[in-house]
Amino acid sequence: MNGSYDEVRYQVFVSSTFTDLKDEREKVLQAILESKAFPTGMELFPAADDEQFEFIKHEIDYSDYYLIIIAGRYGSLAEDGISFTEKEFDYAVAQGKPILAFLIKDPKKLTVAKSEEEKKGKSKLKQFTEKAKKSRVVKFYTNPDELKSQVLQALSYQFRVNPKRGWIPAGLSKREDLEDIRNLQNKVILLETENTELKSQRKDATARLGQGQDLVSLEINMEALAASLSKGETSTEMRIPSEITHLDTNWNELLSALYPSGSSLLDSDDVERRLFFLFSRKIPDPKLRQQWWKIALNNLTTHKLDLFSFLQAKRKIYRQFTGLGLIEEIVENRYKEPVPDNVGTMGITYLGMGVGSLQAKSDSIPIRVIVWKLTRRGEEQLALISGFHREESS
Repeated sequence: MNGSYDEVRYQVFVSSTFTDLKDEREKVLQAILESKAFPTGMELFPAADDEQFEFIKHEIDYSDYYLIIIAGRYGSLAEDGISFTEKEFDYAVAQGKPILAFLIKDPKKLTVAKSEEEKKGKSKLKQFTEKAKKSRVVKFYTNPDELKSQVLQALSYQFRVNPKRGWIPAGLSKREDLEDIRNLQNKVILLETENTELKSQRKDATARLGQGQDLVSLEINMEALAASLSKGETSTEMRIPSEITHLDTNWNELLSALYPSGSSLLDSDDVERRLFFLFSRKIPDPKLRQQWWKIALNNLTTHKLDLFSFLQAKRKIYRQFTGLGLIEEIVENRYKEPVPDNVGTMGITYLGMGVGSLQAKSDSIPIRVIVWKLTRRGEEQLALISGFHREESS
């Protein structure tokens, strides 16, 4: 903000109990007005209730500083047993407002009418007071006049060393400021127009791509697939259907096959295994299809087969789905733990998926995993494919 210190007007929210601090509040309001600031606060609305507290929160949001006075009363309680004064304080802290706390120096000298009578109220007041003492600005006063003097000094200091946005009277606004605002508004309009045009261009480009029920035929390297199967734990008598050289499907079926369990995350290394599983289900011969299906199903968990034969199909699918805005590639941090050789051939046990999901053991090894993540558009498309559809009424 380019306005000078004298031009800026700040809003100060004043929080306190009501019946016991009339004189103190009056002095504080005078100090705020003399500081050329605007006072506001719940003390201006004596009837405290939960519905009104929602309005109070808006007042705190619009205020630049939060000032609280604490003496011998805890204040009216909300339904949760916490006083409205303390709720205001907690909300201001949560919103990051500068806190100015003014506490009575010697509560024992207060009259009975200005003090908590019940033991429970005294305990809550003590806890609240200790909480307020942790504020950045804490002052102790003995009488209303001393309080006013301390508030004047504290506000003057805060306005200089910790200035906030504040308000500038329209007549004092600089011409340069108004021009800057006007230029920024014009830039926003221009950017919104460009964004709309880019979305329109993307939509037109996307419309030219195959999608939905459009058929697609992905070439499979059957020689490489046969070589991979011969190395696995498969029957040597199982026939390789050499007459099948393509995975014939459509884009909706592919999306469903890659994300069958409702998850929006798919490890890039698992794509070939899911494609092999889909491929096995499309073999025409029933007996052969059953054999291949069992191998593909087992490989989803054992990861024993090298499915390089599906790599080219995987790349085409990635380009298509990213072009359609259905997926995006991300990197996840995970951990793996070496296991004894006699446990199995895998040698790796995942300890955690995602950042901070599980605490890694001291001997675990951090790894980075490439993941295909469904976008919001991809989630919507998958819901249209596999979600529950409305039935036409008779």
